[in-house]
Amino acid sequence: PDAPWRSRLVGSSLFLPVVAVTLFALISLSRVNLGVRVALPVLPFVYLLAARFVARPTPWRWVVAALAVGSVIASAVRSSPYPLGQFNEFVGGPERGVEILGDSNLDWGQGLPALKEYMTREKLEVVSLSYCGTAPPRAFGIECELLAGHGQLEPPPLCVLGRGAPQVLVVSASNLQGTYLKDPNAFAWLRSRRPKAILAGCLWVFDVTAEDEPVVRQLRTAN
Repeated sequence: PDAPWRSRLVGSSLFLPVVAVTLFALISLSRVNLGVRVALPVLPFVYLLAARFVARPTPWRWVVAALAVGSVIASAVRSSPYPLGQFNEFVGGPERGVEILGDSNLDWGQGLPALKEYMTREKLEVVSLSYCGTAPPRAFGIECELLAGHGQLEPPPLCVLGRGAPQVLVVSASNLQGTYLKDPNAFAWLRSRRPKAILAGCLWVFDVTAEDEPVVRQLRTAN
């Protein structure tokens, strides 16, 4: 006799993708939507789909699986020890991060240790910094001129005494997106510019040019 419809559905190749897509849609429509972590229950079904693919009797399945696993490992190593900012090559790497995710999915204020390492490596005494987070940069030994930002618990200094004008501008991804700023477009002029570096997946580093100076001057008092 034919198997019950439930057994046929579970055994069907459509079961896993249908459940994954339906679950993702329901989570996305929920009012309690706190970012990517809310969609994590979808991943077991994605993993089962991947396992089903590898189990198929095709001669090239192991090649595809090895390339996929190798890509994940390489991407994870490259983003270590800041996995929050990891974006693989299939979506364009870290530079696409601000176009895909935001808020705590991307920028949790985790970049200050990486900024300190970068300043030491590049021999930078001071930078202009638009930071999204509550940790004081000076607690990490970072000499900076704080620009318009979000979450600061201490009043920002308007200048860094005894230092020359900063030649490097560092902007948190959330501020680049304008997520919490009074003026969401405060850093819109940087969004089409290629950064010198992306630190911890959340701090974008730019050179300050002569043309940038008037804009940076305004941002010094825009907190």
